[in-house]
Amino acid sequence: MQTRWLRLALLVILSASAAAQQSSGGWQAVDQALGRTGADQPDGTHKYSMPRKDLQVTVGDTQIKPGLALGSWAAFQREGAKTTVMGDLVLSEDEVANVIQKLQDGRIMITAIHNHLLHETPRVVYMHIHGTGDAAQLAQALHEALAQTKTPPPDAAPAAAPPALDLDQPKIEQALGAKGKNNGGILQFAVPRKEKITVGGMPVPPSMGVATALNFQPTGSGKAAIAGDFVLRASEVNAVIATLRRGGIADSNVEVTWVPGAFELPVVAEAAATSQRFDAIVALGCVIRGETPHFEYVAGEAARGLGNVALAHRIAVGFGVLTTENESQALARVSKGAEAVQAALETADALEKLDAAPRD
Repeated sequence: MQTRWLRLALLVILSASAAAQQSSGGWQAVDQALGRTGADQPDGTHKYSMPRKDLQVTVGDTQIKPGLALGSWAAFQREGAKTTVMGDLVLSEDEVANVIQKLQDGRIMITAIHNHLLHETPRVVYMHIHGTGDAAQLAQALHEALAQTKTPPPDAAPAAAPPALDLDQPKIEQALGAKGKNNGGILQFAVPRKEKITVGGMPVPPSMGVATALNFQPTGSGKAAIAGDFVLRASEVNAVIATLRRGGIADSNVEVTWVPGAFELPVVAEAAATSQRFDAIVALGCVIRGETPHFEYVAGEAARGLGNVALAHRIAVGFGVLTTENESQALARVSKGAEAVQAALETADALEKLDAAPRD
């Protein structure tokens, strides 16, 4: 069944990711398995850029260039015999299901499915990935996933010199406090976090997705279309969104709300459903067993309450609340969140089709 991507509320009580690792040389086997040549990054990763030049996407009257918001990428980082891959895949709606299947077959987790653009035609989906294991096997799994898409092969000829930017680059750089680069006619910025980012005690370098990306596509007369991806702490999200809105920059159609615990998920889901602003709600989190029956009460009430919200408001509610014995089990099952998102969206699509069906 083809899934229509909708306005989505994500309710989150715990996020987790497996460890990232250090990089070393010798990526020929990975290049061969992926069928592409990656580029060594200054921070030690080996990164592949896979622009979706095949997609003809517009927002209003603006034709979106690959460098603005249509660039798939994957970065590999190695430590010892194991390698971590992280990335972001740009997909059309009809490519999503098959890509998910191939990634999961290859033990690469889907850590997010969301949107970067608003009101684009056709719709574009962004899928964040994370996997740890043998480098060549990860690359082969990614290769098989990309084969389910129309992602173009690498260019045979060297890239031509980028066109001149119809933008005041020095002034933009001064405003941002960062240096940009001209990538195919797009002014791009990658702004790393000042603090050291670690997962599981291991550092995650900026090129693996923890640098804020800001892209400017000239639209004439010194104006630009802007797209980006902010890397933020939870405490920073609302302040950044408010600042962007004051500047006339729209946020995406996925709204994230953090709640203090699993027991509080139903009441926040009820508020989201009552607002009638969303087509689907996804509850994500984890309840870890303790030494008392409190575990069963909390998990049971969360499931019951979310089910009541779905029935009372006739809205799709994805249940992505894990119940585990320990944190290690939670980390191993973090990809269940993507399944909850997929289930919610397919349910929303089914409800819409039932509503639209002719009645006897």
